[in-house]
Amino acid sequence: MSGGFSSSCLKTATAWVDDAYFDLGRAYREFEEESYSWAAFMAATATEKSLKAVIYLFHETPDKMHRHDIPFYFDRAVAEAPELRSISHAVSVFETYNSYVRYIDNADISMPRDRYGKKEAGRALEAADQILPAAKSVIDKAAEILRDYTKK
Repeated sequence: MSGGFSSSCLKTATAWVDDAYFDLGRAYREFEEESYSWAAFMAATATEKSLKAVIYLFHETPDKMHRHDIPFYFDRAVAEAPELRSISHAVSVFETYNSYVRYIDNADISMPRDRYGKKEAGRALEAADQILPAAKSVIDKAAEILRDYTKK
């Protein structure tokens, strides 16, 4: 972890990661209801928010946070918290996800819900289950450092 975070950044990061876990819960409920494309979508949303949480931990007002690009956010998060490199395999699940699940494929006129089944949604959930705890761990470590620092 590169350091350089404030209590206000920690508060924002904590809110983002808490919301990510909320979305992951929604993803599992959608999976149970056999709404697989929606489960995968929510798993990706949870993943994106958890990575943004790490970025917000180190930057009060980071640039370029208004896009849906998990690999982009992962690279930015790793720049601040290199320990996240260990989850790169999980992040790779979402490399082509954004356009594939969000938009109609003009080549075959298929809807996202037709392209994401149980297997693909399960992979998205498994990946999110690895990514969110790793991001939360970075934030928890920062909270501990800040607590120790304020005790001095």
